[in-house]
Amino acid sequence: MQSILRGAAYLIANGQPVPLYSNTTFPKIGTGLAFGVVPYPIIYMLIFFFLQYMLLNKTKLGRYIYAVGGNETAAQFSDIKKVKIIVWTISGFLASFAGIVLSARLASGQPSTSIGAETDAIAGCVLGGTSMYGGVGNTGGVLIGIMVIGVISNGLTLMHVDSNWQYVVKGVIILLAVYV
Repeated sequence: MQSILRGAAYLIANGQPVPLYSNTTFPKIGTGLAFGVVPYPIIYMLIFFFLQYMLLNKTKLGRYIYAVGGNETAAQFSDIKKVKIIVWTISGFLASFAGIVLSARLASGQPSTSIGAETDAIAGCVLGGTSMYGGVGNTGGVLIGIMVIGVISNGLTLMHVDSNWQYVVKGVIILLAVYV
């Protein structure tokens, strides 16, 4: 599905960015400052991490999510299909929200933006202690893992490391984290 939608985005945009210059309010979603100091995307991240923490640690659904991720056979009592649908719905909502914020930051819709972002997300989760096999992980660890990947990505960019080598470095980091 990802490939189909990415291809459709390229076709619709003819491979070119779609500028959003006529709308002056929309870019503020991604570039505005709360209280004149804190960027809105930081506020969004903190809100969603808090909500994720509450969901996973303080609700029955959170226990079911961990159970399904840990052992589907043992989690039969939690109505696996319903839990998976809820999790995929939340994931889709968050991905679309991130896309809106990113397009607001760039003041355009760019079909080639965020290619490889899924690898960064996986790397951040694994570095933060989330098991590739499911059932293990915590919100604080993921936040730290994502920050580490962000610092690595930013550092490699500032050091003018070729983007292709950046993928290699991140892949090695994932392998090392899974091994450890």
